[in-house]
Amino acid sequence: MDDVNIKYVGGNWYKGTYKNYEFEAKVFEEPSKYGIPMHRNEDGKWEGKVSKLFVVEDQDWVMNYDRGWDIRPNLMNKSDCYKIIYDLEMSDLSVLECEHDDDYDFIIGSEIL
Repeated sequence: MDDVNIKYVGGNWYKGTYKNYEFEAKVFEEPSKYGIPMHRNEDGKWEGKVSKLFVVEDQDWVMNYDRGWDIRPNLMNKSDCYKIIYDLEMSDLSVLECEHDDDYDFIIGSEIL
């Protein structure tokens, strides 16, 4: 079984791979209304820790969440995308050391770091 490979790149940003996918994500310690809905808060509203997630396969965008859905996963890649989301939500990301590479080009451009 393939594992989701997550690397910390600074701030609240992570990048990684899973199967043939590459992704970048902005993940917070606590869920918020801006995150991908994964948890119900005490008021019964859905929240999530992942506020931004960009997933590509062979340089084609398969999913984009930027405080809301821009590109939803399709039937062919839905389970793989949700595996990435689940691992980002449930993993203890605080134990990862920063692996920022100054030569790394983020998928989303110069918005970060």
